[in-house]
Amino acid sequence: MSECDKTCRSCIYSSTVSETGPVTCDYILVTGNRRGCPAGKGCERYIKGERAPSVDQQLYSGRKAEKKEPKEKPKEQKPRKKKPLTPEQLAKKREQDKEYYQRHKKEINKRRYEREKQRQSP
Repeated sequence: MSECDKTCRSCIYSSTVSETGPVTCDYILVTGNRRGCPAGKGCERYIKGERAPSVDQQLYSGRKAEKKEPKEKPKEQKPRKKKPLTPEQLAKKREQDKEYYQRHKKEINKRRYEREKQRQSP
């Protein structure tokens, strides 16, 4: 974007950042190609017509019209209560715990020993 003189005000490639701001040539932004000549008098790319909308207008056009629909709030789920174990289930669970302990006895005791050792050391 290069700053232009008064002749550029009526060009379709000119734009302004604000109402009172300077007029700039946005030829490269619109076409994707370089202009190849200086802006102002003698510009080979000058086309008389309505100016392109300003950068702010391009960025924010249509956003004001968009209305976001409110999102539905997810229903709160109550925590599920666990049913108490029946005597048969409780006995089965204790048996499983004993088997687990027997299989992993060395590892469990080793961890206990390391924890006790850490507690005792200053």
